[in-house]
Amino acid sequence: MTALQLRGREVAVETRRRRSFVPPTKRIIPARPLFTLPEDAPYQRIETVEMPLAEWNDIPRNPRQRDEMVRIEKNRACHLLEYDPKHREVALALLPDGSRYKVDGHTRTAVWAHGLADAPSTLMVDVYACSDISAAQQLYDRFDNTTAAESGTDRVTGAYRQAGISPQSPILKSGEISTAIRQLYHYVTRTSQKKETKNTAINEGVLMFAREIELLDKVQPTRSLFPTGIIMGALITLRAEPDTAVEFWSQYAADSGSKSDGRMDSVQALHERRMQDRQKGNSVKDANLMASAVAAVSGYAKGATYTVKYGVTAKSKDMMRKFADMAMSRGGH
Repeated sequence: MTALQLRGREVAVETRRRRSFVPPTKRIIPARPLFTLPEDAPYQRIETVEMPLAEWNDIPRNPRQRDEMVRIEKNRACHLLEYDPKHREVALALLPDGSRYKVDGHTRTAVWAHGLADAPSTLMVDVYACSDISAAQQLYDRFDNTTAAESGTDRVTGAYRQAGISPQSPILKSGEISTAIRQLYHYVTRTSQKKETKNTAINEGVLMFAREIELLDKVQPTRSLFPTGIIMGALITLRAEPDTAVEFWSQYAADSGSKSDGRMDSVQALHERRMQDRQKGNSVKDANLMASAVAAVSGYAKGATYTVKYGVTAKSKDMMRKFADMAMSRGGH
């Protein structure tokens, strides 16, 4: 007996030799991509569709999206609180595997979700075919550059999400370390600061120092005690010698340095250096405070003390460069 296919079913047919079954032939459907992009185009708009708000809400955020609630709480979304028909226009990224990500309209969505403005029932969604998730992130950046200006703090909170971290101390949660991250990134990569590379420097800097940002967050840094140069020094020392640095910065944040008989410990010495450098220009102050912070942490490890008159001496440029190179060779992500 052999087997034949009849309208998708297998039937047995009697033969002289033996009874057996032959499996039906599998139908092979060639895989077809959802779209085809030009070789030199990481993304391209392919259509505009009208979409129910509920469906839009279910589409994941772009991995690089800022913290919308921080933006709203800091009154950076006031222009969205009064509904305008233009607010219905948003955009999404479509990847080859069919997954979708928002690339525009995140803050509007949060405003509507919290009842801060009247929400439309449907949205007009520009659909962009993207070659991969990196292209979707790149597209997000393009939208930010052509819409309302995104501040450095917004960029930092978006980079947090991409790095998978969620700092809770006020200065870190709100992203108020954009200048420190940008300057430190350029310092350790030996690159020059340019207006057009600002976003890249912040994105890459947060990814580079994500672990150190989490360690600093546990220290509970404050705005007054951790200006830009101190933040830079904290992150680079946490990268180089995390155990010692966490101890030092915890004491520094608690303002628990000591001073007596004309001498002071490294924690107090850095506090006083910070106070002395407040009147200097920003670029000079930031570089000097970073180098002083590195010197103070190194002194802390050795139990060093300093005279009240002279205090801690900032690391020289050559010593700082060697320290930074050593730090970046450790604890890679």
